[in-house]
Amino acid sequence: MLEKKVDKKSLSCCELTIAYHFMFPLYKVSNTLYDDKKSSSEPITVIFLHGNSLSSLVWSNQLSSALFEKIPLVALDLPGHGKSPEHHSYAFSDLLKILKENIEVYEKVIIVGHSLGGHLAIELLPNLNNCLGLFIIGAPPIKKPVNTAETFKPDPRMGLLFQNELSHNNVDSLLEMLGADKIEGPIDFRTLIKATKPEFRQALGASLARGELADETDILRKTTKPVALVVGSEDKLVNADYLKGLSIPFLWRGSVQTIENSAHIPQLDASIKFNALLIAFINSVENG
Repeated sequence: MLEKKVDKKSLSCCELTIAYHFMFPLYKVSNTLYDDKKSSSEPITVIFLHGNSLSSLVWSNQLSSALFEKIPLVALDLPGHGKSPEHHSYAFSDLLKILKENIEVYEKVIIVGHSLGGHLAIELLPNLNNCLGLFIIGAPPIKKPVNTAETFKPDPRMGLLFQNELSHNNVDSLLEMLGADKIEGPIDFRTLIKATKPEFRQALGASLARGELADETDILRKTTKPVALVVGSEDKLVNADYLKGLSIPFLWRGSVQTIENSAHIPQLDASIKFNALLIAFINSVENG
């Protein structure tokens, strides 16, 4: 990373250019059960992107699963989340730039995006030469002008996802909306939400209001990469009917994949079904 003080006189023109261009490093965690001796000679790395005010911990039931022992998995913490450092800007365009730099270091990738991570994955797709497919959960692709009233179910709690400071009751409401209040396990969702930099949510709302997001439905209409769209049957945010009405030529299995008895975080509350679906998608991409 670039030091605050650089002696320009001691650097060549090329060295100076390199010094001022550096990657913003995101915290990442990999699957400890991965055995490269069991994998193919050119494995595809699966990149996981979490949702707003969460962290890479939401992928713990995938990172610890023996089902993926032949596949390298990498879960990233978004800027201002989990163990990733703060950034001076959380504008949507800056998030895309940071993620692109962190993802393009891998030769071949499949991106698994949950909620906000799914929207980021879709918008990254046209600018990533190494991405072979998308597995999108709980992230209905938006149109231009922004059509959130159509993509999401009407719920006043939605505004909490873009609110700077959150009270104790606000966090309770957010947990209930996400279905996290019913997920058993060691993850303390309240701590994850409170640990997220408040300005991240505010900046995300501002980016949305300014219309900075692309027409994600257009991106998916034009791509020739396989795209899986996944939603929990009990998701309180996503309008599943909207998802099912989209025209996506390379939609995996030709339809939206619904995980029964699951809410907005199926990778945790329905891990067995979720993992089976994910490994099937990975295998289909690998086998072309």
